[in-house]
Amino acid sequence: MLISIIVPVYNAQNYLPRCVQSLLAQTFSQIEIILIDDGSTDSSLDICRQLASTDPRITVYHQANMGVSAARNQGLLLASGDFIMFVDSDDYVDSTICQTLIEALESNPSALTAFCGYHFVHSKNSIVTKTEQIIPKIANISSHKDFAKNYGSLLNNKIFLSLWAKLFSFTIIKENNIRFDSNIHIGEDLMFLQAYYCALPSLETVIVNKALYYYDVKEKGSLSSCSDLSRVETARMLFNEMKEFCRQLDIISEGLPFVALYYFRSCSVIIYQILNDYRLTKKETHFHIRHLLNFPETHQALNYLNIRMPEAFYYALSFRLPLQYLKPLIRFRQWVIRKSRKL
Repeated sequence: MLISIIVPVYNAQNYLPRCVQSLLAQTFSQIEIILIDDGSTDSSLDICRQLASTDPRITVYHQANMGVSAARNQGLLLASGDFIMFVDSDDYVDSTICQTLIEALESNPSALTAFCGYHFVHSKNSIVTKTEQIIPKIANISSHKDFAKNYGSLLNNKIFLSLWAKLFSFTIIKENNIRFDSNIHIGEDLMFLQAYYCALPSLETVIVNKALYYYDVKEKGSLSSCSDLSRVETARMLFNEMKEFCRQLDIISEGLPFVALYYFRSCSVIIYQILNDYRLTKKETHFHIRHLLNFPETHQALNYLNIRMPEAFYYALSFRLPLQYLKPLIRFRQWVIRKSRKL
């Protein structure tokens, strides 16, 4: 079994050596590491080439800057493994991640996909201040019924929103020509996962309850600097794509309440950014928020919420309130979320 590990690289000179060294340290040696330099303007490409000179399992490809999705697509073109793993260049992995996931699949021969847990690594000024362990608290998914039952947990634990900490069947990817959409910049991981799962002959998935991937959460600046209004349309698109995914997999009743939660989490962040965008007048701020609140997707999502869940009850209440009451609720909730992440 060969695992192709695809690493998109863009201006990652401070983290790239750590990432690649963690891959070279794998106890499972049957790997190829594909570094796709996406037009870096720092010394990342030189570092890629230097690392490649130390181990024949490393391949380097350089392209003009086209974004992470285009870089991953190029990696898929170059891959030759039986399984695909995606690793971000500023993250790193446990030395046993490949062996653990392969052995888990070998013990479940009918499964084509394996997930493991991960750590959030919080750092500031290159100093790690906190590591929070996140592990999917679910057993193996051995049937359609299991997937339906655990879909909400997979979303809430961000397992089904990210590519990392997973092994994918390259046969499924190739036979169904599954690729990343280079036209979107939020939710591309989710879109890939949904296309992949719709193509699987069986939803059986091996869950390894160990945190073996380290996701580096950096201080990327304040959410309050400015808003990206294109995210509004992206939120609508993802909501509709997630609805269609639930329909295709026949998990409407189990899935839609959690799709609605995901939608309102996105809307809350968007509204918070709009409220704190110094470029917008008060009139423009209110226009954009009301525009979002009046979307048919927003009204549909309100109807899908399961108000027996506390978070869903909060959204069901707050998003029906007049704007003068919604605004302080959004500010307070985002403040609480950001504070909790720094504890």
